[in-house]
Amino acid sequence: MKSKIIKNNLGNILEQFKTKNVVFDIIDSGESGSIKYVDSAKIMDSRRLKKVKMDERMIAKYLDDFKNNLVKQPIYCLIHDDNLEVLIGRKRLAAAQRLKAKIGVITLRFKSDYEAVLFQIADIIDRKTQNVMEVATLFDILKKEYQYTQRDISLLTALSRSQVANILRLLSLPQAIQDEISENNLSFGHAKVLVNHDEVDLKSLVARIKSDKISVHDLERIIYEKP
Repeated sequence: MKSKIIKNNLGNILEQFKTKNVVFDIIDSGESGSIKYVDSAKIMDSRRLKKVKMDERMIAKYLDDFKNNLVKQPIYCLIHDDNLEVLIGRKRLAAAQRLKAKIGVITLRFKSDYEAVLFQIADIIDRKTQNVMEVATLFDILKKEYQYTQRDISLLTALSRSQVANILRLLSLPQAIQDEISENNLSFGHAKVLVNHDEVDLKSLVARIKSDKISVHDLERIIYEKP
C-alpha cells in the first residue's frame, strides 16, 4: 500500500478520490457524491487533529458566512463506529456548531484509517492556507503508525526532505507555542527559527514577536545577537 501511494502525486489524490480513480476504494454512504444536511452537533472533530487549535479569525469569517447563507461547500466526514467524524472542514464545522446550525456533509468510508490519513494530508497540502501544525501532526502519524521515513514523506508530498524535517520539528515546541502557530499568530518562518533555539526564553520572545510585529529576519538577528 505505502509504495503504491508514494508513486502518486499527492496533489492529485483529492481529485482521484472525487472521481473514484481506484487509488482507494471509497464508498459514499448514500448516493455517490450526494450532500446531506446534518445537525452539526452530531458531528465530532477529527480524532487525529482535535488537539490542534484552529484560527479563530477564520472561524469568525465562517460564522458571518453562515449567517449570510454563503457557506456552500460541504464538509467531508468519515463514518466511524456509526458516528460522523469530520475529515475536511474543521473550521466550517466549528462555526456551524457555535450557531447550532445544520451543515452540508459528504460521508466517506475507507478500508483503513491509513487511507483516511492520506485523504486529510492530500487536502491540507492542496490548500492555499495551511495549518502547518495539522500537517506536522499527520506527518508524525505516518512516521509512528505506518513506519514512514522522512524520505517517504518527501516523496509522497513533493516537499523537500528539509521541509519535512522542519515541519516535524515543530512538534518539539511547547504546546502553547504550537497553539500560537495553529491560530496563525506565528508564521511557519518564525516557528522554524524558534525550534532551533530552545535556549532562548521562548514565551517572552513570542510575546515580543506579536507585540512588535518582528519579521523572521529580525528574529534571527535578535536570537543570534543574544549574549
